Amino acid sequence: DGVDPLALRYALLSGSYGSALNFTRKHLHDSARAVARLREVLRLARLAATAGADGADTLAAPLADVSARVLAALCDDLNTPVALAATLDGVRAVHTEATAGLSGASARSALAWLARTNDLLGIVEREADGGGAAAPPAGLPPEALALAKARKAARAARDFAESDRLRDAIAALGVTLRDTPAGQELRLGEVVEVV
Repeated sequence: DGVDPLALRYALLSGSYGSALNFTRKHLHDSARAVARLREVLRLARLAATAGADGADTLAAPLADVSARVLAALCDDLNTPVALAATLDGVRAVHTEATAGLSGASARSALAWLARTNDLLGIVEREADGGGAAAPPAGLPPEALALAKARKAARAARDFAESDRLRDAIAALGVTLRDTPAGQELRLGEVVEVV
């Protein structure tokens, strides 16, 4: 159904390897949102690194702590749920700083941390996309657009069960869908398209 591979990886890593995983669409959707947050801080860090604003590196120490916690969790019986929780702490730290305005030095620390996180967990970018904190796709995934067009046809045919299934498939890609008078609004980070 067109699932983002990183969202699937994140979902699988969120369970302890020695325990059963309760895998649901909601779990996959939540994982896709977490991956979207990682991609968003990657985008913000890239923009700030390009802008190169003056200022101190306020992220080096907090992100070094996050990296140490992630590595410690992985070394502690491959505790991936704790590693993911620590990673989300790093996402919050970068996002908070980005809201206030990232300096070029902080942005470079954020990019280095994202690359380390991707090396350890593989949840920031796929290798096919360049790996190691490569840029996310410039537009919406083609799968999301195709699913949205199929959903539009299902709604026109009043097949609401199919429409709901397609909405879930779009959400699993990390794309937010909102019905508006102008059509279906698809959003992934800053990218918005109406279908």
